[in-house]
Amino acid sequence: MDRDVTLNVDELVSKFKKEGHFDRLRKQILETVNEKESGPLLDRLKKIIDEEMVKDRTLKSKDQFRAAPLIAGAVDRSSLYEDSMEHIRSNVLSDQDLREVIYNSLEQIGIEQIEHEDEEKLLNSKTMDGRK
Repeated sequence: MDRDVTLNVDELVSKFKKEGHFDRLRKQILETVNEKESGPLLDRLKKIIDEEMVKDRTLKSKDQFRAAPLIAGAVDRSSLYEDSMEHIRSNVLSDQDLREVIYNSLEQIGIEQIEHEDEEKLLNSKTMDGRK
């Protein structure tokens, strides 16, 4: 029984992705982050870069291919990525409207899946009745 439920969940996730729901949500989340969250992120990034430029004044004169990894290292050492991801998780991904869109999409796919299974059972029972 548990295996059937797991298979149905796996099918549900697969259909969710195949029908483009995942990509639409990803784009919607990215748009939300770009519109509402990118300002503070860019401000923090600029601050880290400015601090790194003050620490190492030779960065300005270095080739961009040499300076970029040094600045990227400074960003990695900061908590920028972790803080940003936590902020996105708590403010964007936990949005009730987003959750409703996901729930409604999954519910519709589930209904379609059940209807399809019922049709198959009906066809199989008619086929079995015809063989008797």
